[in-house]
Amino acid sequence: MKLLMLEPSCFEILYSINPFMQDAQGQLKKVDQSKALLQWSELKKTFESIEVEVEVLPAHKGYPDMVFCANHALVQGKTVLLSHMNSKERLGEPELYRQWYELHSYKVVSAELLGKERLEGAGDALWSRDGNTLFAGYGFRSTKGAYAFANEVFSPRKIVYLRLVDSNFYHLDTCFSVLDENTVAIVESAFDSESLARITENFSKIIKVSRFEAIESMAVNCFCPDGKNVVLQHGAKEFVKELSSAGFSPIEVDTSEFIKAGGSVFCMKAVLQQ
Repeated sequence: MKLLMLEPSCFEILYSINPFMQDAQGQLKKVDQSKALLQWSELKKTFESIEVEVEVLPAHKGYPDMVFCANHALVQGKTVLLSHMNSKERLGEPELYRQWYELHSYKVVSAELLGKERLEGAGDALWSRDGNTLFAGYGFRSTKGAYAFANEVFSPRKIVYLRLVDSNFYHLDTCFSVLDENTVAIVESAFDSESLARITENFSKIIKVSRFEAIESMAVNCFCPDGKNVVLQHGAKEFVKELSSAGFSPIEVDTSEFIKAGGSVFCMKAVLQQ
């Protein structure tokens, strides 16, 4: 597997677009940039230690959230659909990735073709392990209508629509993690009843993560690159137990500086190839 990460020298919190970015007094949280760089470097090393190749892009000043590079595009094979971001502060991010993709011979589809629809890449649109099914999250950042265009671009065998109903889980990757072809980790309260039924139809094993661990440790914003190793923020004790019982190997890391901005392990990389 190959991943794309973005060097975090420009990462800071300059605005608030999710519940994580402000403290109890309503003030923007402060990032310890030295600590953030160390955490990012350790995450990269962790991926590499489980035989995952990592490509690194330089940061761009003025785009502090660009480090969350799962959000900038939806990728399958050598085709890339650039995102149409929901927040004005992030609108310029996807185009900054275009040059890299084009230099590496990807077919890049412009976000302008989405029109008024919004799609925040792999933050909301997640592929099944075999790449045949697209799990289509919508409700806060991405719009349901955007997936009609994604369907034209990628032609998946199936699209499974999942409506998010809790603003603490504004992206699908905060409450839904595909671990292997049969297993998914979810936060039940993040979805409406119809979406929960669709999840049950598509997975034989569902690990239910508490809302507490999903918020406090961003536990479900984890990543399993190989159907075995699950990289996740440390501190989600019950989820770690569940993973181990289900035969997975949890690898705990520290992404606490990035959680201040509402992102953790899954957000901090884009999958280039399975």
